[in-house]
Amino acid sequence: MNAAEPTDVPRVVVAGGGFAGVSVVQALHRRFRGAVEVVLVSPRNHMLFQPLLPEVASGAIEPRHAVAPIRQALPRVRFRMGELDGLDPARKTVTVQPPAGDPYELAYTHVVIALGSAPRALLIPGLDEHAVAFSTVAEALHLRNAMLSRLEIAESTQDPDARESALRAVFIGGGYTGVEALAELHYLAQRAAERFENVEPEEIQWTLVEAADRILPNLPLELADRAVVKLRRRGIDVRLGTTVERIDDGRLQLSTGEELLADTVVWSAGVEPHPCVRRLGLDLDDAGRVEVDRTMRVPDHANVWALGDCAAVPRPDGGSYPPTAEQATRQGKQLGSNLARVLQGRAPEAYAHGESAELVTLGSHTAMGTVAGRQLVGKLPWLARRAYYVAQMPSVSRRVRLALEWSLGTAFPNDPTQLDALERPGGPLHRSLMRAESR
Repeated sequence: MNAAEPTDVPRVVVAGGGFAGVSVVQALHRRFRGAVEVVLVSPRNHMLFQPLLPEVASGAIEPRHAVAPIRQALPRVRFRMGELDGLDPARKTVTVQPPAGDPYELAYTHVVIALGSAPRALLIPGLDEHAVAFSTVAEALHLRNAMLSRLEIAESTQDPDARESALRAVFIGGGYTGVEALAELHYLAQRAAERFENVEPEEIQWTLVEAADRILPNLPLELADRAVVKLRRRGIDVRLGTTVERIDDGRLQLSTGEELLADTVVWSAGVEPHPCVRRLGLDLDDAGRVEVDRTMRVPDHANVWALGDCAAVPRPDGGSYPPTAEQATRQGKQLGSNLARVLQGRAPEAYAHGESAELVTLGSHTAMGTVAGRQLVGKLPWLARRAYYVAQMPSVSRRVRLALEWSLGTAFPNDPTQLDALERPGGPLHRSLMRAESR
């Protein structure tokens, strides 16, 4: 496939295989059923449900149930693995860098930029060397294994500093990702510690560090404050208005002057648009997102559209919509409809969405949030959150698998098995080769 390849039907190139991109493809297929060629470009051959990563880390679901294979979920799409590396609106081409080989050009009738976001990093000394983000399945598994391995260290060590460091984890960032990951993993750690002889659950000292004076900025302040109370009641140390100044081999220096010992440091202090966005030559706002109008079309480029975390989709009352999975999904449906309208010679419609459901899991079968303007706390929003993500799975088989796993999980405790071999495949072979070389 190349830029000069002839096509008898319009070609829509969608860059990004997340909530936004997949929703656009689904909407187009529902309206055209083969009358439009859709090409999906993504560096991964699966759609990752990032809101499910905390439950992957806690063992509530298997890692493969947090992803959906694109070719299975979207059988009529022409999938191309690669990174979007350039855009030429004048020639109506994009440049794709595949995993191997030279980049190539791909012609389009319309192109949709749905590249999503990446963890936002600050220039904190030691952050890159000693902290881990929480945005991939690999990172979720790593944190799960790290937490369980630290319990084993605390069980066996005689060094008081090593024990304190092993039993403390510091999560930096009080948004959805940080709070959900901390709450789910802390719940697993508490349950797992009950099986240890020399570790008491109350000895586990976890800290949430947030630079602002509140957590969960997308929730009403009243709910955010209640979340802080609930976390503190579980023994989690929540530090508001506090930053991490440096990280040095298990020691964190806080802006308060205090020093914490912690083997596990998780960075979840927000996201920023995918770095590829900066290479496209489009106008960006102060946050680095592609500027679009209310129909999600890029101004001055009639055939270029953008949505989701990497686009500043305007609200009717000013500002822009937040980077959430629900907004990306709803924008994708609207943009798919808009592309259909434009291809049929009609005008696109403005995107407008009122109050959205905002739900955050707090572990221990508890969640809180707002649904249709009502504030909910407890098991009901926890079940509603799960039901929503089951419904968003793009294939029936994945929905059934996830629903069955969650249903069975309510009757049994989370699996505390440590599977560090998943992170280092070939370890036994490497050791065998080392022994062979020594003989």
